[in-house]
Amino acid sequence: MQMHKTAIMMGLKRMKAWVAPAIRLLRDQSGNAAVEFALILPPTVLMVAGLIEFGMAVNNGTSLENGARAGAQYATSQGLNSTGISAAVAGASNLDPATLDVNSREFYECSGSWGTEVDVSTNCGSGVPLAKFIEVTVTQPYTAFFPFLSSMTPTQLAGSATVRVP
Repeated sequence: MQMHKTAIMMGLKRMKAWVAPAIRLLRDQSGNAAVEFALILPPTVLMVAGLIEFGMAVNNGTSLENGARAGAQYATSQGLNSTGISAAVAGASNLDPATLDVNSREFYECSGSWGTEVDVSTNCGSGVPLAKFIEVTVTQPYTAFFPFLSSMTPTQLAGSATVRVP
């Protein structure tokens, strides 16, 4: 019986020699911060880069809209003057004028049926005037600031404005 207890005690001592370091390893927290940082950093960088990219695209899109409105406002007083409209767009936009593609067109609609384009010679009917419009569309190619986001960003941005002219 004594020998049996001694064998058990020896087995427990050997097991304790293996278990104690494992327990110490499990309680050790010295590398937790590094591991957590390594796990959190990539998604955080991706989110911040996405926010910056989205903000830049919205800023460029807003600038294109402002340019299109300025071109349409110019057309209100000067008519369909493509050179003047392009200059007004370039002046109102904070983007490189060489990258802007400005298109303007004139079209007509009958006052009674908005949304349907008609020819300038169309008779809209008794008491229904023919309305003249000028539409200015501005487009610009867009290149992602962060190359790894280029598959998720548009390749072209656009802005447009339509104005009824007398």
